[in-house]
Amino acid sequence: MQCGFIERFNPVVVELKKILKTNKVINTDFFRTNRLSSRITDVDVVLDLMIHDIDLALYLNGPVQDLQAYGKKENGLISFASAFFKHDNGSLSRIIGSRMTEKKMRSIQVTTENSYIDAELMSKELRVHKQSALTIDTDDSYIVSSLEQQIEVMPQEALLVELQAFFSRCNGEQFEVLPDVDAGVESLRICELVLESIKNA
Repeated sequence: MQCGFIERFNPVVVELKKILKTNKVINTDFFRTNRLSSRITDVDVVLDLMIHDIDLALYLNGPVQDLQAYGKKENGLISFASAFFKHDNGSLSRIIGSRMTEKKMRSIQVTTENSYIDAELMSKELRVHKQSALTIDTDDSYIVSSLEQQIEVMPQEALLVELQAFFSRCNGEQFEVLPDVDAGVESLRICELVLESIKNA
């Protein structure tokens, strides 16, 4: 079985995962917003939008140790949710999902010990910002020089790659990126905890 967490196959996420293997993550911010479609009347923003970023938070930062969440209802359903995770590895994640926001966003921002990473999932842009030099001026003030590096992202259609990975897995090949049934169950479990936290806030 394979779950439909298509963002794992987004080329920006593929490259981001590689970068984070050699960087200690302090905090990751996930933003996923889109104005509510009139056709969606049976599911809230947590299970509709936020679940994709919950999966990414688990995929990039590992199991969740503790969480807190807040939300806002609209027409009886949660339309805005903000969740804060503490992961077993010590890193933090903040996930914002909104169907009340006019601007459509799909982005990830990561703070590591030595860099800041800006990942735009829709425009397929990935930038790494690093401090390149710290010097002292003549008046003893500090001058910080920064370096921005744009990472080349391979153009690929996430849905096509997702389907190819599924067929390859059926043929016995192994893929780290492939979200199996355990990933789906764990993401749903975290969604339930988020919903419970919002209810009790």
